[in-house]
Amino acid sequence: MMKNKKIKKIGVALLSAALLLTPCISSVQAKENPYDDWKTTALQSPQKGKLVAAGGIDVKWNLLTSAKVKQYDIYFDGKLEKTVDQNTNETTVYTTEVSKHTVRVVAVLENKDEVNVSERTFYVSKKGLGFYNEENGASNSLSYAQNMGLSWYYNWGEQPFDEEDVANSDLEFVPMIYNDATDIDSWLDSLKNAGYDKVLSFNEPDYVKEANMDYKVSASYNETFHSSGLKVGSPAISGNAVEEDNWLEKYWNELDTKDDFIAIHNYPGYIGLDGTDFTPKDAAKNFLDYITNVHEKYQKPVWITEFAVAAFESNASWHPYDGDHDEHNEAVQEFMNYVINGFDDVAGLDDLSFVERYAWFTFASTSGVGGSSALFPNKEDANKTRASGHLGELTVLGEIYRNSGLPEGYTLPELDGSIDTSTIIEDKYIVDPQYNDSDKDLDDKKDNDIKGDDKNTVNNDKKDETDGKDGQENNQQKPLQNTNNVSSNSSDESKSQEINNDQKQTDNKEKSSVKTGDTTSYVFLLLMMFTSLIGIFLLKNKNEY
Repeated sequence: MMKNKKIKKIGVALLSAALLLTPCISSVQAKENPYDDWKTTALQSPQKGKLVAAGGIDVKWNLLTSAKVKQYDIYFDGKLEKTVDQNTNETTVYTTEVSKHTVRVVAVLENKDEVNVSERTFYVSKKGLGFYNEENGASNSLSYAQNMGLSWYYNWGEQPFDEEDVANSDLEFVPMIYNDATDIDSWLDSLKNAGYDKVLSFNEPDYVKEANMDYKVSASYNETFHSSGLKVGSPAISGNAVEEDNWLEKYWNELDTKDDFIAIHNYPGYIGLDGTDFTPKDAAKNFLDYITNVHEKYQKPVWITEFAVAAFESNASWHPYDGDHDEHNEAVQEFMNYVINGFDDVAGLDDLSFVERYAWFTFASTSGVGGSSALFPNKEDANKTRASGHLGELTVLGEIYRNSGLPEGYTLPELDGSIDTSTIIEDKYIVDPQYNDSDKDLDDKKDNDIKGDDKNTVNNDKKDETDGKDGQENNQQKPLQNTNNVSSNSSDESKSQEINNDQKQTDNKEKSSVKTGDTTSYVFLLLMMFTSLIGIFLLKNKNEY
C-alpha cells in the first residue's frame, strides 16, 4: 500500500513537472518568420515619410534571394497596382493626389506563400521651384534659400547643383535641355545613364531673349528626345498656348511622337485689387481656366514651370508689383492662395488631377516688374540699398508658398531643412498569411480585430479631424511652425479592400511582435499551472499522507 502511494506521488510529480514546462516547450518549438530581415529592410524607395513629387513615383526594393520567388505584387494605397517578374526590383506608381500614401511590395513564392515587405507611408506634393545661377556671386539660390516644403526643382540646365546639406538640397532634380546650342544626343544619353527618367525641353523658344528657336527646328529633335527613353516635356512657350496658330500648336502638329506632358509659363499681368471691377480672385479664375484649356487642347498632363505676378507693361509712373505697395503685395498673396488651393467651386492646382507639377517663379525682391512675387531676397537684391530682408530669408509670400501645397498630416522640416524624426510614421510590419494563427483562432481574432478597428477608426477620425484643423492653422497662420503628424487608417481600408478582392490578404495584421506560429489557450495554461501547483503541494506534504 505504501509502495502504491509512493508510485502515485512520483507520477503526480512527473505529470506536474511536464505540465509546468509545457509552455516553455511550446515556445522553443515555435517558428519565427525566416524572412524578417528582408521584410523590414528591402524597400529602398520611396523613403519613409518623404515628400515626393507627383506623377510617376519610383518604387525600388531589394530582391528576395533566399526563396524561390514567382513574382512581386506592388500594392499602392492598399490596392494591387501591378505585378512584375521575379528578377525585377523597381517599378513606378502614378498619382497626382496631394495626400498621404502607402506602398507595399509582396514577394509571391512558387509555393504560393506570400512575403510582405513592411508597409511604408510617404507624402505627395506638386510644388517645386526653379533655382537659378546668379551672376552677382558664386553661389546659387539653392544654397542659401530657407526650406520651402518643396518636392522637386530645376535650374534651367542639365545638371543639378552640387551642394549637399543645404536647406533645399534633398529634392528631386529635373534636368532641362535649354536650347540646341549643345550636343543634345550626348546630354540625353548622360541623363539616362545618371538615372533620370524625365527631361524638360526648350525654354521659351518663341521668345528672342530665351531659346529663340523656330517650331520646325524644335520639332526636328523630337525623335532624339523620345529615343532616349526619358519622359519628355514640351517646350515651354512664353505666349498663349491655346490661341489659334500659336507656336506650340504648330510645333505639336509636326510631331510623330507626342511629348509626354505640356510645360506652361504664365504671367497674368495686372491682377486687380479687392473691391474693384477686377480682383485677384477673377485673375486666379482666368489663370486656372487657361490651364484647363491647355489640357483639353493637347490631352496631356500639365506642368506649370513658371508662373508669378508681374507687370511687364510697367512704365515710369506705374509699378504696382515692385514690392513697395502693400495693397498690391497682398493681392499677389491672395492670387497665389487662390491658384494653388482653389476657391468657391473652382478647383486649384492641387486638386486638378491633370496638373502634375508647378513651380512659382521668384523674382528679385527689388525687381520693378515683379518684386511682389519674390519668395526671398537674392544676391541681386543684396547689392541694392532698397533691398529689405536678409539673403535667402523668406518673404511673407515665401512663407505662404512654404505652407501651401502640402498633404494633410505632413510635418514641415525646419527652415534650415532639419527634420524632427519623431514625426515620421514608422513602417508597418505585415504578418504573412502562412505565419498567422490557425483558422479557428484566426476567426476569433478577426472578430476582435474588427471591434478594435472600429474603436481605433473612431479615435483616429477624431484625431485626424483635430490634427487637420491644427495643421491648417499651422500652415496658414503660423508659417514657421510645423504641422502635426497624424496616423493613417489606410491599412484598415487596405485590409477590407483585399478581402473583397480575394487577394488573400485577410490574414495580414499589424505586428506587435513576430508571431511564433504556435498558440496556447490561456485557460488551458491556467489549468496546467494549477494542476502543477497541486502536485508540488502533494510532494511537499507527503508525510501527512
